[in-house]
Amino acid sequence: MVVTGTNGKTTTTHLVAAALGGRGPIAHNASGSNMTDGAVNALLAAPTAKLAALEVDELHLGEVLDGAQPAVVVVLNRSRDQLDRVSEVREVARTVRRALDAHPETIVVGNADDPTVVRADRNGPAAGRAVGPPTIPPGSTRGPGVTAPRAARARTRRESPPAPRPPAPRRPARPPAQAGQPCPRAAAWSSRRNIGPVSVGSS
Repeated sequence: MVVTGTNGKTTTTHLVAAALGGRGPIAHNASGSNMTDGAVNALLAAPTAKLAALEVDELHLGEVLDGAQPAVVVVLNRSRDQLDRVSEVREVARTVRRALDAHPETIVVGNADDPTVVRADRNGPAAGRAVGPPTIPPGSTRGPGVTAPRAARARTRRESPPAPRPPAPRRPARPPAQAGQPCPRAAAWSSRRNIGPVSVGSS
């Protein structure tokens, strides 16, 4: 199994390794070395292991999939945490998509409610590639083939320009005060200060 994504790779891979550890030796890059050389070293360190839990950086996913041929790939998430090292989220998603498209037989486990994860797998939930919860109650909004429309709507909301707002109603203009008439605001101000009535002067 290969685990990739922006955040949570190390924790998820350790949990998977702990869950599979009772079945015998397991290849695991426990140190967090998640580039190609880290995956290779983990496999070389356990040559008799039939199971593997490998944390893999998104940019190195294609090389690891080509070499290791894993049965399952877990795609966690996408975020802009590492813009100093990688490009924008959409470009990273394209990189992951190319890697997954080259291995159509691989099972992809991902959050189908996350548009950035769905975008990374062209053959995703609609084709049954993503794996949902073990049990899906009737009428649930979660599970394979159910959450894809929600993700598509979320993606549409993110990528569509906002609708123009209607203009705010304008308050009617006040008629100008005439010379010799009391000024309401000035009268209220003068009454609080015990000043005589104030009228609008003429120029």
